[in-house]
Amino acid sequence: MADREKESWRFIVLLGKCGISFFSQGLLKSYGILVPVMTTQFRSSYAIVGLIVSMQFTATFLFCPFAQMMIKRFGPRQTSLAGGTLAGISISCLYFANTPIHIGVFLVLAGLGFGMLFQTGYVTLKDHFGDQYGSMNTFSILGTVLGTAALPMLTKELYEAYGLHGTFLVLGALTCNLIAVGGTMRYRRVTARVQSCDADYMAVRSSEPAESTKKEDEASIDCNKSENFSNESIAQSSHRFLRSVMESLRLFLTELFAIHAIKEERFYATFFLTCQLLMEFVYIGWTIFLVSYGLSIGIYPTLAPYLTVASAAGGVIVRIFLTILQCLKPRWSPHTYVLVNGITTVALFLYPVSKSFEYTMCCSVVAGIGLHGSYACFYAAMGILVAPNNFPGILAMSFFEAGLMSAGTGALVGYLYDVTESFETVYMIFGNMTSVIVVLASTYLFIHRRKKQLESRLHYVDHKIFIMPVNSSLNPYLHTISTIYTQYKRRLNQETTETKTRIRTLLSYAPQRMCNWLSSYSRDLDDDELKVIERDLADAMTSLYSEVLKVEEFLRVENLAVQANGAGRISRAFLVLDVPLPLGDGKIFGLNGSKDVDGPSTLSNYRTSSIGLQSAGATTNSGFLIK
Repeated sequence: MADREKESWRFIVLLGKCGISFFSQGLLKSYGILVPVMTTQFRSSYAIVGLIVSMQFTATFLFCPFAQMMIKRFGPRQTSLAGGTLAGISISCLYFANTPIHIGVFLVLAGLGFGMLFQTGYVTLKDHFGDQYGSMNTFSILGTVLGTAALPMLTKELYEAYGLHGTFLVLGALTCNLIAVGGTMRYRRVTARVQSCDADYMAVRSSEPAESTKKEDEASIDCNKSENFSNESIAQSSHRFLRSVMESLRLFLTELFAIHAIKEERFYATFFLTCQLLMEFVYIGWTIFLVSYGLSIGIYPTLAPYLTVASAAGGVIVRIFLTILQCLKPRWSPHTYVLVNGITTVALFLYPVSKSFEYTMCCSVVAGIGLHGSYACFYAAMGILVAPNNFPGILAMSFFEAGLMSAGTGALVGYLYDVTESFETVYMIFGNMTSVIVVLASTYLFIHRRKKQLESRLHYVDHKIFIMPVNSSLNPYLHTISTIYTQYKRRLNQETTETKTRIRTLLSYAPQRMCNWLSSYSRDLDDDELKVIERDLADAMTSLYSEVLKVEEFLRVENLAVQANGAGRISRAFLVLDVPLPLGDGKIFGLNGSKDVDGPSTLSNYRTSSIGLQSAGATTNSGFLIK
């Protein structure tokens, strides 16, 4: 029952992640609708307004490392609940903002809340789905496409009905739904919280040299001594205190920026995180100023918002395709990332070719396919290329670097437009930046592949240099030992077989009663066999008579035994005495030689119930045989 609940809850987490993507990206597109309005109402330039509306996105990414620390300390559910509450209240408070500075402050606070939700959503989704993270993350980012399609059109209608401040109030009320979404964020199991949250921190702590811990202990002891002993100078105590504070700050920054994870994934951090910076610049600039670009080339204000709908349609197409592809071929995500960035480059270069509404709509669809697909493939590729224990730290750092880039994206793009007075030139710059992404990602994949091949070759070389000589030197000894053991087993089996054969032969040649022998062979005795029986019986009788014994009562066929040779012919004959016979000197003939007995010896004292046969002159405990 518990396992079934865990399996069903991960889909609730997936829907919650879709909700976070819906509002975080949809609100950014909605601000793009309001950029021309705020430029006019606040009498500001595009650079100032672009900086303001990008501050939420900037704060979201910059706060992700701190959000990761909050997840370690308080858990994902408490962190996401706090983030949803802060985001909803901050956007609702935009209703009271009358200056660009107030709007910027509230958007920063909203960005902090979205940072908690953003980091929690990715980490929790990775914990629940594991190897399926790439495809499920791509599916969850469908919320981005739905948000960028629905919220800008809703913002347009809200502005026409309630004005700028009323629009912010309604958007804030809608954003408060993220409080309920935050309540769905929890880890798959209780132990996973400790394992996944503390793995990076413990790795950082274990990587520190032993001297640092020793120094901390010494500093602590010294501080205690400084309190206990008044003769220590205040300068020395202050110096030790500052050293302890600096060491604690260093450990805090090491944990915050995931230094241990970055060291282990330095090639990925060098190439792919650089691609992340360029991609965020292009994506944020294209998202914020897409409607402004349409207005600048002469598209009617009532039709310009539909460019965001066209880009969202392209995002829906590519997200569905990538979800299916990453379910079937998850290892293709890094190569797909290069492909979709190539599509983005082509679309951005084609924007200035024509200024018609239909053509711009088509370019927006293709650009949406490339940019939304690039955004999805980047995190899917991270799940494959980065080690699982380094994933949370690298993810937080990628968000932090994206926040640094997005901090100046709106202002820089607005400044470029103010200088060139042409969004066509800005889009050409975007196209050049995505081409750089293609080059960097292709270079990393080439190096990564060569590194894998080199490791495989080194493994083969190590095997050939070290293992094969040892194996070759040991082979003769192993072969000799195996041969000796095989020969020993074969000889042992042969001896066992021969022993069994001898036993069977002896048993087949053993003496038996005459009556039994006649019934077994069912034939008459020939003259030679009769002569053998006559000879052996005469010898037996002579031996008995020499002991002055009368044995006439034993001369019956029942007391006659014979032994056959290998040809089945009688070779020996025996006279069987069923009871021991007393001798004249008080001894008994037939009980393991002669033996003294007390009292009179009679035949009735030594009668037995069974008869055994042995060679002539020998005895058994149950019978007597004389040849």
